[in-house]
Amino acid sequence: MNKRKEELLNAGIEAIKEAKKKNVTLTQYVILGIVVKYKKCNISEIVKYSHLERTTVSKAIKVLIQKDLLKEEMSSSNKREKHITLAKPRRYYA
Repeated sequence: MNKRKEELLNAGIEAIKEAKKKNVTLTQYVILGIVVKYKKCNISEIVKYSHLERTTVSKAIKVLIQKDLLKEEMSSSNKREKHITLAKPRRYYA
């Protein structure tokens, strides 16, 4: 396994552990998985990858932000667009 894949896998494992502690729903878990994989996404990308309704994704993201699992950042190129990232991006090693 290359280093990048190992880092993503370990970040995902840690996100799952953190999510389990915070009573994350399946929908929220799917969204977390997408953010772990792509590092930085906007809501439209999460809707596309998850095949969930936009309102469902928006509500789940708000809850995940309240649970301190995700955070929103304004796009530097488009002030109307928000990027979703992990709240605590770290490197994890097995």
